[in-house]
Amino acid sequence: MSGTTKGIKMKINFPRDINVKTTKAFTLVEVLVSLLIILIGFLGLLKLQGHFFQASTFSQQMVDAVNIGQDSIERLSAIQLTHPTPTALTIGEHNEGDSTANIEHENVKNNVTYYVTWTCSQAEDEYSTSIDLKVEWTDKGTRSIEFRIVR
Repeated sequence: MSGTTKGIKMKINFPRDINVKTTKAFTLVEVLVSLLIILIGFLGLLKLQGHFFQASTFSQQMVDAVNIGQDSIERLSAIQLTHPTPTALTIGEHNEGDSTANIEHENVKNNVTYYVTWTCSQAEDEYSTSIDLKVEWTDKGTRSIEFRIVR
């Protein structure tokens, strides 16, 4: 050997066409637009939850009003129709203050006050009395539910 060393040649190929525009990445604008879309979706869900809460509250109030109305009808039905007719079942308008009906002056359930009124009238036959009972409460306006019984 003559004193010269032969070196190993290595060839490394670097891609020469690296272009920043072709790389796959998100720009700040794309991220902000996607966050805005997600935010709008969450705001819609939040508003929908508010409607569900209002509907649930109204449903609970209706259930309470129906229960109070049924209880009032049962109490009125328990009054015997003997002569003389009990004050609560005389022809005309009545309210919860009528002591012979044994109905509370006002019914409070879930922080809502319900008022019960009823009207007695002569039914089509002369032996029956028609009782129209109304339960009212106030929640974003006056709401009511009505019942009718004939006895």
